[in-house]
Amino acid sequence: MAKFQGSKGYPIDIEKGKVVSYSLVSQSAGPQKMTIKRGNTVVVETSVKSTNLSNTSTGSFTSQGGTYNVYFSAHDIRVDEAVINAGDFVVTKTYLFAGEDSTDRDYQDTFATISWFRSAG
Repeated sequence: MAKFQGSKGYPIDIEKGKVVSYSLVSQSAGPQKMTIKRGNTVVVETSVKSTNLSNTSTGSFTSQGGTYNVYFSAHDIRVDEAVINAGDFVVTKTYLFAGEDSTDRDYQDTFATISWFRSAG
């Protein structure tokens, strides 16, 4: 597991043509924001506000290839990865983000997933 400051971003390399899905939920009194950029171009910008996971944001896009950087309004982010293989190729890769926006260290203020898939359909 890695950690980073939400405002500094986390790089994800995604090959061109991969289908990418994302989700964002929160358990925080304040709004939680996630931004995904490719270079200086904003690909996704979304926010949620909920103390009980009742507000979610989901979506998808097709990768143009290269490095995407993921930014959060929460200041302390933990990230891990899960990979599903089918023999000699990767079917999907998922990044899991848990964020802390204050000092109680519960890491449930922001929770996001970003997954890319080998192909669509």
